[in-house]
Amino acid sequence: MENVRSESAKKFIIIALCLALCILSLLPVFTFGSNAEDSIEGRAFTAADVENPLMVLNPYTEMPRAFAATVRFDGGVDTASPIISNLKSYTVRHRSFEITPEGKPAISSYYKFDGMQRYEYIEKKNYVEFDYSLIDKGEVHLVAVDEIVDGKSVYKLYANGELVDTVTDHPHVYNNDVYVLQRTRCYSIGCDAKSYFSGVIKNVAVYSEALTADEVASVFASNDNESEKIVSHDAMMAYYDLTSEENTDRYIKDQTGNGHYASDLFGESKYSADDYAYSIAVIGDTQSLTIKDVTDGTNYTSYIYEWIARNKKAKNIQFVMGLGDVTDENAAEEWLLVADLHNKLEAINLPYSLIQGNHDSVERLDKNFKDKANFTEAAKNGTIGYFEADSLANYYMTFTATDKTGKATDNKYLVLNLECKVPDKVIPWANQVIEEHWVHQVIINTHEYVQFPDSYFMHRYPTVEEGVANDPYQIWSKLASQHENVIMVLSGHLSIPTISMKNPSVGVNGNTVYEFLIDPQTFDKEQNYETGMVAMFYFSADGKTVKTEY
Repeated sequence: MENVRSESAKKFIIIALCLALCILSLLPVFTFGSNAEDSIEGRAFTAADVENPLMVLNPYTEMPRAFAATVRFDGGVDTASPIISNLKSYTVRHRSFEITPEGKPAISSYYKFDGMQRYEYIEKKNYVEFDYSLIDKGEVHLVAVDEIVDGKSVYKLYANGELVDTVTDHPHVYNNDVYVLQRTRCYSIGCDAKSYFSGVIKNVAVYSEALTADEVASVFASNDNESEKIVSHDAMMAYYDLTSEENTDRYIKDQTGNGHYASDLFGESKYSADDYAYSIAVIGDTQSLTIKDVTDGTNYTSYIYEWIARNKKAKNIQFVMGLGDVTDENAAEEWLLVADLHNKLEAINLPYSLIQGNHDSVERLDKNFKDKANFTEAAKNGTIGYFEADSLANYYMTFTATDKTGKATDNKYLVLNLECKVPDKVIPWANQVIEEHWVHQVIINTHEYVQFPDSYFMHRYPTVEEGVANDPYQIWSKLASQHENVIMVLSGHLSIPTISMKNPSVGVNGNTVYEFLIDPQTFDKEQNYETGMVAMFYFSADGKTVKTEY
C-alpha cells in the first residue's frame, strides 16, 4: 500500500503481461515472533500489528462456519484478543473469533443493511461467549463451530478435542449471500481495527462448514503430527501454520493450496519498483473522505491529490484515473471540494479522468468538470471523444506514455470511461471507439464491475431492462471481451483494503483481460481517515510488465 503520508509503506503484486499480460505475483511476507514460555512456537502480536495488519489478501468466497486455532493466551489486557477477524467494528459487517479479557473464547458477528440495497433496514448482532477460560491453561487447541439447526445457530466450543461448551437458541446471522460475503471477506490474523492478540498463535484454520465431534477429534489428533496434519478437509478454506519454514519475512502460506495467503499490508517491502519506465495512478471511491471533510472541516481527501502532485516527476506518473463515488451525498459542497482538489493536477498539467459512481450524478459531474482545462485542452489536441457532446457520462481519452527521460515510448493507451450501469445504447459506440483505436492498449473504467476473485458484481441487477442498463457480465460479454487490445477493466464501489484482481478472463480473440476492484474507503475510515491510499500501476518500458502497489 502506498500511504500518501508515509512513503515507507509498500507492497507489490507483480503482473507480467508478456504480450497478453501473463501474471506473476510477488507476495509480501512478515517476520515471526516466538515465546519460549510453555514451549509454544508461533507469532506474538503487538500494538504495531493493529496499524500494520496481517491480512488474508486473497479473500474467502464462503462464510466461515468453524474456526480452529492453537494458541497460548497471556491475558493482561482490557480488550478482546482477536485470533482471526475481518477488522471488527460495529460500523462495518464483521465476523471475529476472539478471546475475551477474561480468557473466554467468543464469536462476534454483526450484519447490517441500510435500506439502499434491499429496501429494508436489517441489523443483526450476535455475540457468543463460551464458558471456558484459557487463563493458566498454556497451549490449547480450540475449535469453535457455528451449526445451523432449525434456522438458528448452535455454537459449540472444543478444547483439545473435547466439547467444553454449547450455546443454543441464537439467531442465525450470516449466510452465503454474495453481498454479505463481500462485506465480511477481508480477514486479518491476530488483530482487528482496535486490538491485538495477547499471547502467541501457533496455527489457524477456517472452515466453510460446521465440523462434527469426530472431525474435531481427528483435527486435534493430527495437530502436532506434521506428517499427518489435516490440511485437505473438504470444508477447510485455509490453514495457516505460523511456525512453517515455508513462510518468509511477511508472508504466511495457506497450506491447503487454496491460495488464501496472509500478508502484512503496510510493512516495508523487499521488492523495488525502480525498474519501471512510467506509472498510472488510480483513485478508488473517496466518498467517505469527501463527506468527512465537508462535514467536519478536515482535509483528508487532499492528502491523495497532494501526494500525486508531489510524486508526478519521481514516479513519472502519466495519467490519473478516478473510479467514481467522489461524493457521498452528491451535494454541491462535495463537488466544489472535489473540483478544487483536481485543480492540483491541472496546475502541474497531469491529465486525468473520472467517472460517475452510484453516489454521483452526471449533471453535477458535467457542471463542475467539463469546462476544466484538462478536458478542453484534450479536445484541442484531439485526445478526447464523447458519446454525447461535452458530457462526461461516457467518454474516452488517449495518451502516449513517456519514459523517465521524457522520451516517447511505443505504448499508446485509450482510457474508456463509462457511466455506472452502462446503458445499452452506449455499447455500440464504445465498441466502435475501441475498433478505431486498434493500435492503442485499452483500459476500461466503470464504477460497478468486479466483486469477488471469481465473479462480477451482480447484486443491483436482479433484472436488466433492455436499453436501460447493462450488468457487469453483459459489459464483459458485449464489450470488454470482444477486442484483443483491451488489457484491463478497473472498477470501485465495493470497499476492500487491497488491490483486488479477479481471476483473469480470456476474450474471444484469446487475449487475457485483467479486471480490478479498487476501493479502500472503509479501511481508510477504520484508520482514522489518514491513509489516503492511491493504487499505483508501474509499467515497464515495453508495456508488458506491470507492478501494482497501494
